[in-house]
Amino acid sequence: MRLEVQQSIMAKAFRDNKSPFERENETFRWSGSTRVKSKNTGMTYDVEVILHLKTQPRLAEQMSACLVKEEGVRIEDLFIAAMLDPKLDGSIAMNGLPKDNIEKNLGKFVKKLNEAREKTKED
Repeated sequence: MRLEVQQSIMAKAFRDNKSPFERENETFRWSGSTRVKSKNTGMTYDVEVILHLKTQPRLAEQMSACLVKEEGVRIEDLFIAAMLDPKLDGSIAMNGLPKDNIEKNLGKFVKKLNEAREKTKED
């Protein structure tokens, strides 16, 4: 699945579920669901997005300030989290899509999104 599609699903899930990450020591979790419609087939899917990340104990408070916010999380908050901890350790799971469940490395995903964002700024 293309990066832009995954990003739009995650952004929609963040908008539809205005809840903060849950923190347990240096581990953070977030989950939310949303409905997406395929542009190719017109089918509607209920997708559950689950994010899990673990940071270093010394960065836990800074990461908490970034991710545990009552107004919810945005994609931009993940960019900030990646700046706080360049070796961001975590995963993204998207369940409910037609082809397969998607599981990605959170650090690599955020890095690719940031590179794509920087590239569009240059153009």
